[in-house]
Amino acid sequence: ASKCMLELANGTIQNIDAKIVAKAYLKGDPLAKRLIQDVQRALIAGLTNLVNLFNPCRLILGGGFIDGLPEIVPILEMGIKE
Repeated sequence: ASKCMLELANGTIQNIDAKIVAKAYLKGDPLAKRLIQDVQRALIAGLTNLVNLFNPCRLILGGGFIDGLPEIVPILEMGIKE
């Protein structure tokens, strides 16, 4: 864990969750940036597979990652459309 994430998690690595990583990302933390980029790629791949398999009318995303970094949704949307 990075120093920034540990500070946001009150010094306890077990307290680091998706919201902490999102906050660290917004503060410019390099490790959080890499984690977010990895999650973006994985989500785009998974969501693209779901769209190709089921052809849904709508995808609903939620959870700590989306709650902590809602601005990622348009990035995911663009990635799925490509």
